[in-house]
Amino acid sequence: NYRKNGSTYWVELNSVPVANEAGKLTHWVSVQRDISDRKLMEQAFFQEKELAQVTLQSIGDAVIATDADGHISTLNPVAEKLTGWLTSEAKGLPLTTVLNIVDETNRTPIENIAQIALSEGLIVDQGNNSLLIARNNREFAIDHCVAPIHYCNGKIIGAVVVFRDVTQVRTQARQLTWQATHDALPQLVNRREFEYQLDQALHSAQGYGQEHVMLYLDLDRFKIVNDTSGHIAGDALLRQISQLFKSIIRKTDTLARIGGDEFAALLHNCSPEVGLE
Repeated sequence: NYRKNGSTYWVELNSVPVANEAGKLTHWVSVQRDISDRKLMEQAFFQEKELAQVTLQSIGDAVIATDADGHISTLNPVAEKLTGWLTSEAKGLPLTTVLNIVDETNRTPIENIAQIALSEGLIVDQGNNSLLIARNNREFAIDHCVAPIHYCNGKIIGAVVVFRDVTQVRTQARQLTWQATHDALPQLVNRREFEYQLDQALHSAQGYGQEHVMLYLDLDRFKIVNDTSGHIAGDALLRQISQLFKSIIRKTDTLARIGGDEFAALLHNCSPEVGLE
């Protein structure tokens, strides 16, 4: 409708027919109510909802929303890609059916932190060692967190799970850790890491009475190989000797290269008698 000043406004119009004593329709009674404020609120709500949907669809993190019972409501495109489930397929399913997360070190299922968020109303973070097993059996290292969704009266009506693929980051971190603690040539623990493990072994021996054995190995006349056949031959010899030493000790023991032609082995939880055999 138009006001006198030419501005427009929204109205709600209700009309009721009126009849005379004979039942003949004589006229209509109409009631008009200004609902401009309500329409403005609806438009604002629609805009916010559209903005939220666009944001959810475009962000780089995977997002899954659940209801108060932990059943899935929606997945954004990133979540669909990582889990292998479409929203149309996953809607109404328990979260754990779609978001299958295990510990990457021992492959045991990780606690359902969404249930904690829903039952206790807490934001819960879970990083380190989380591995997502997708529907197609692909595996992704992830960091994930869950936050409860509260209604205006404080009641929890659902949860939002946010997770991201950190496979490359975690792989690079492991590579850097390996490089920092290993000698690249024979692919053994380096001197710095060996000294750290030796220090830990000494503490466990002093504090808990555990027994460990350390062996020192020195290659005789290794310099002759380098001088007569070159460093390539010397490097090949070091690799062969490293494999030989590793085949003799247990998998739980530590073998390190601590110098040019010097090696050391730390036999964990081993008596001197067994170590000398």
